[in-house]
Amino acid sequence: MPRLFIAADLPDMLNREFGGLHVHVQAKGFRWVPPAQIHLTLTFIGDSSAETLARIRDGLGSVRFSSFSLALSDIGFFPSQKRPSVLWIGCDGGDALRDLKAKIDSVLSNIGVAFDTRPFTPHITLARLKARPDGMELAKIRDSLSPFRGRIAEVGRFYLYSSIMLPQGVEHTVETVRQAEK
Repeated sequence: MPRLFIAADLPDMLNREFGGLHVHVQAKGFRWVPPAQIHLTLTFIGDSSAETLARIRDGLGSVRFSSFSLALSDIGFFPSQKRPSVLWIGCDGGDALRDLKAKIDSVLSNIGVAFDTRPFTPHITLARLKARPDGMELAKIRDSLSPFRGRIAEVGRFYLYSSIMLPQGVEHTVETVRQAEK
């Protein structure tokens, strides 16, 4: 049973830059997200049947939105800097991002699909940490990512993805794409 999520992708050039971080940021225990899998999760749905996938695909066809700019912002760690397990960079898409998220979640609610309802913290996961770096290493990592702060990415589409876990890692498949209206 595939896990489903809805996400906005970043421009390929930015994903390649993020993907090259492992060369510039030498940190033990970091598992960097492959460039092709870097995205901004809008809504996480989880394990779903083929029937649910079809209902979601149909429902998302009603979501109308305009393209908008996404500014990269803070660099942080989940669950906290004291116990880091995920390295992320925040995103600010203003009202347009919040509106798109609300429209997607409304469609899912209306068609009876359960999804993650935790508060939305727009971010892009860059790496997962296997080991806990010390404070100096965390500061070095934050400094090396600071040139990304303020970068702008245009969002003109979002995707419904399925993912399955394979021995070599997670594989994402695009199930449907929604384009911004012109």
